[in-house]
Order: sequence, then C-alpha cells, then structure tokens
Amino acid sequence: MTVDARTLLVIGGFVCWILAAANEFQAVRPSSRRVLPDAWSLGLLAKGMGLILLSQRGMIADVWSISLANALLLAGPLFFYAALQRMRGVATNHVI
Repeated sequence: MTVDARTLLVIGGFVCWILAAANEFQAVRPSSRRVLPDAWSLGLLAKGMGLILLSQRGMIADVWSISLANALLLAGPLFFYAALQRMRGVATNHVI
C-alpha cells in the first residue's frame, strides 16, 4: 500500500476540520451574542481548506490551487496569533 502526497494533504485537511469542529463543541465561552467561531477554529478551517485546495493542483484552476491555497495556509497562523494574543489579554480585532 502506497500513500501519495495528495492523499496525505486531503487527510491533513480533514483532520484540521475535525479539530476545528471539536474545538467549537468543547469551547467554554461566556453566553453572548457571538455567532462567529473562535480564532482557533477559523485558523484550522483555513488550514484545512488550503490543504484540500493544494491537493487538487492540476485538477482545478491554478488560481484556486496555488494562490488561494497559499493565502489560506498563511491565514491559519495569523488566526492562531490573534488567538494567542487574546489569551495574553491583548486587545485584538473585534471582528473575530
């Protein structure tokens, strides 16, 4: 049995989405009107989508599989940074 790079990227994307869902279900938040997911979950969702798009290189247009995938893969750590800053108590953007 051989596992190619595309398969590993797809598996990694699904693992990111599963972790994002687990994070949303297990998150302890004060009861408020927030409808957006946490920054941790948004980062995992962006990483998962970037990995899925990257795995489809050659099957879909390059603008999606290269440009958007790299933008999403770079957005993941930025969401993680915002979440870590919030844990430190630093005021971050109120949109997320």
